[in-house]
Amino acid sequence: MESWAFEAGEDPLILRRAPGGAQTNTGISGIPLETEATLIEAARANGVTAPQVRHVFATNSPIGAAYVMTRLPGDALPQRLFKQPSLAAILDQLPNRLARELAAIHAIPLAALPDNVPTAGAAELIESYHAAYATIGERRPVYDLAFHWLRQNCPEPFASNCLVHGDFRMGNLLIDETGLTAVLDWEIAHLGDPHQDLAYICAPSWRFGRRDKIVGGIGDIEPFLGAYEAASGHKIDPDRFRFWRVLTTLFWGSACMTMLGDWRDGTERTIERAAIGRRISEVEIDLLLLLSDIEDIEAKPLPPITIPSRDEPSGQTSLAEMITAVAEWNDTEVTPNAKGRDRFQSRIAANLLAQLSREARMGRDFAFARRDRLKTLRLMPDALSHGLTDGSLDWHEPALFDHLRLSVMERLLIDQPNYHGLVEAQQRWIIRD
Repeated sequence: MESWAFEAGEDPLILRRAPGGAQTNTGISGIPLETEATLIEAARANGVTAPQVRHVFATNSPIGAAYVMTRLPGDALPQRLFKQPSLAAILDQLPNRLARELAAIHAIPLAALPDNVPTAGAAELIESYHAAYATIGERRPVYDLAFHWLRQNCPEPFASNCLVHGDFRMGNLLIDETGLTAVLDWEIAHLGDPHQDLAYICAPSWRFGRRDKIVGGIGDIEPFLGAYEAASGHKIDPDRFRFWRVLTTLFWGSACMTMLGDWRDGTERTIERAAIGRRISEVEIDLLLLLSDIEDIEAKPLPPITIPSRDEPSGQTSLAEMITAVAEWNDTEVTPNAKGRDRFQSRIAANLLAQLSREARMGRDFAFARRDRLKTLRLMPDALSHGLTDGSLDWHEPALFDHLRLSVMERLLIDQPNYHGLVEAQQRWIIRD
């Protein structure tokens, strides 16, 4: 969605609009923007901290599907919030407040909601995410493993569905020195299992580098769940919560695949969408770490991964040298002179070029290493994926688990070597000198 800040006289407002002025939005759950606006007002009426909707544009408006809401004080960007000393005490107390906020969302009477809010249970979401996975045209063994685990552990439909925000996390919460000022971005809200919201904010993707603070990078699980139980009057089902932790961790990988698909089919042909397709490897490491904890796998330490070196180049300009030349030009000529969105996209280009450079340096050697490990396991790549999909291969077997661990770490050394999940994996799984 697009969000535009503007003023009407001295009244600060936000225009929330479908991309490019489209007449319908194409959110994951398919909630029209006018439904989102109605839902936000229902939430406000039932004690949820949300902005007031001031105007909903009529169908076929020249501005497209859109509504206007009050612009409230605060910041939503975790990277900025975490750096402000004045907010440290607020952030320490925030998990309890967020637990109460979720309890309020889940308590909204269904009769108060728009009629077209969809229902999305666990089984439906598994298949929805798997459909996105199927579109990328590549089998990724850890995803195959995760989908098999989810199907084997999928709980029965929740006995009493409630409103689920669906994207309740740092980044969608407006915060200032007074605390929480608004819950934003309701576009994938639906009726479902409240455990989904509780698990979602615990997904590694939404900790923004503060991995040890499982609840959104700001708190610990037990006090957070205790505060929710106290506010809601409902007990947490540990098995359901564990299941939803895996599924909500996988969600971000599915979303990355969907956005990559948007780039490939021309729906949104931006450098951001192309770049985000490489972030599916972050979720692989998160899934493998989480599943190994759930299954209580005792993994032997692995030797350090060898980073391939290359001979001094000679002859015509090498691929690595061409990538370096373009990266230096972007860093010295483009980024310093760019402004606004162009500067942002130039930084994305710099990240992509760095990935390409690492791919040129390490990709071939890591591919050979994967091939040799599979030979030792007497497996072809497709057989590995099929065996993990149908459960005929036991991923707990030490040699197979070693291969999965090494493969995801090698991939991240190319895609995102500073990702906090890779740092944790190396600390847990690699022999230290």
